[in-house]
Amino acid sequence: MDDHSNTPPPLPLPAVTRVGYLRRHWRGQLPLAQSWWLNCVLLSLLFGAVNVLAQGGAAANTDVGLQMLALVAALVGLFGLMLRSWQLVGLWRSAGRHGGGWGTAARVLAALFGLSEMMVLWSIGLMVSQLSVAAKEQERWSHYTVSIAADGSSLDARGYIGVGFASAVIHALEAHPAIRRLHIDSLGGDIGNAERLAAYLQGRTQFEVLVDGECASACTRIFSAARTRLLGPDGRMDFHQGRALIANRFSAYLVEHYRQVFSGVLAANGASAEFIRKAFEKSGDQFYRPATAELFANGVVTGLLADGHVYTEAEWDREKYRYRASHDGCPAEYGAVIRVLPTAWPSVARSLHAQMASAELDEDVAHRLAQERLACGRAVGTVTFASYWRAGDDGLRGYAEDQRAIAMLLRDQVSPESCAHHARGESFVLGTAAEAYRLRIDHALHQLTDGVDARTARVPIGTAGVAELRRAQVAIEPPAAAGTARGSAAPAPVAACGRDIAMLDDLLKLPASPASAAALRGYLIERVGGSLSASLR
Repeated sequence: MDDHSNTPPPLPLPAVTRVGYLRRHWRGQLPLAQSWWLNCVLLSLLFGAVNVLAQGGAAANTDVGLQMLALVAALVGLFGLMLRSWQLVGLWRSAGRHGGGWGTAARVLAALFGLSEMMVLWSIGLMVSQLSVAAKEQERWSHYTVSIAADGSSLDARGYIGVGFASAVIHALEAHPAIRRLHIDSLGGDIGNAERLAAYLQGRTQFEVLVDGECASACTRIFSAARTRLLGPDGRMDFHQGRALIANRFSAYLVEHYRQVFSGVLAANGASAEFIRKAFEKSGDQFYRPATAELFANGVVTGLLADGHVYTEAEWDREKYRYRASHDGCPAEYGAVIRVLPTAWPSVARSLHAQMASAELDEDVAHRLAQERLACGRAVGTVTFASYWRAGDDGLRGYAEDQRAIAMLLRDQVSPESCAHHARGESFVLGTAAEAYRLRIDHALHQLTDGVDARTARVPIGTAGVAELRRAQVAIEPPAAAGTARGSAAPAPVAACGRDIAMLDDLLKLPASPASAAALRGYLIERVGGSLSASLR
């Protein structure tokens, strides 16, 4: 019999449970030095570096908005809370196992470390709150459009400079290499996007930037970066000191850094120290808006684009009032006169330009336009009156026929009062007859002033012409107003309108002769308050 048959089987070895590194630290099973130096100090430094790189990279990305930054900060804060809890609990427990003076010291450090981390977490929470508030303001900047102009000549960028603005413009320019002009109209926005687009333009001298509307705040940074900087006749540049959406030292540093960079660009373009000071003197909703002459003098603009032609400073100084008078400054129906003022009536042109220069100083746009139109009216009135004396008989007759048609139009479609106001050269409301009235005025002025200028000799009226005029005036009786009893006086405006139409009718029906032509000329002169006494012979 085998002696081993009665030997009991060996007992099974106890199962060895493998505890992970994270759990061992959590339980305090790691050496105190390892828990402190490796898991607390080194890991905190590594986490801090990754945090700075991640948030710095997100902040530098102009396609990432503050909402995303707020989310990143919140996630970093949450992860940081979990990490700090794991570090401190493990350190506290390891210090308890270690005991002695080092253990006590480690627990004191853990407590201090915990207090400091509470402050860090509080600052992260504050940052998230500030980012959330700033993100709402930044959201206003998301409304912009980047598109190719209808004629394909430029890339139009309009609206606020928001998140992704620079990328959208750069992508469009690179997708259409034939386009060389960026046409921008913006009230400003994100300086980071502005800086990125400015850096892109500064390194590519083939591009030119045009502003013929509003360019404010961060928009001026983009404009100043281009080699060719064009302003339209109605272009406006508004400068001020930028501001940070988040109130902290890093944001303040960035704002100051961008200001210094922009100041350097302006100085390199030719701006004076005084101009640069004014450019950043105002902040918030306050802006410094230099006049066009200042923009030229300080190298902010290199040319002015109007009607397809680029003007230098000296050229535009001569051209600007003629341009404004022939465009939005004067009513379109005055175009026949305004276009020839500088050559045909230079003294009238100088007077008009002086009045428009004075009006240009008015910051109230509506009031400025009203003053410009009033100045145009005076200039056209001066030329019209002078042309009564100088126009040929055919031109004068064509003008009189148009005046009769205008008077009848106003009487029938507006009011007798408007007819009377027109005859006296006074202002009135046109209403629905505005377009027809303007077309007639334009045609009338063209007939009267075509080929006439300040050097044209005056045509004398003569005694025969005056006699013919007085005969017609005596023969005309004011027509009775509708609904007015026979023999009663008609209202003054009705009578004046009827008399004007009747006089023009009578004089235009006269057989052609020097006397009848002189009578018509005399009537038009007296119609606006002129005197014939100096022309009698």
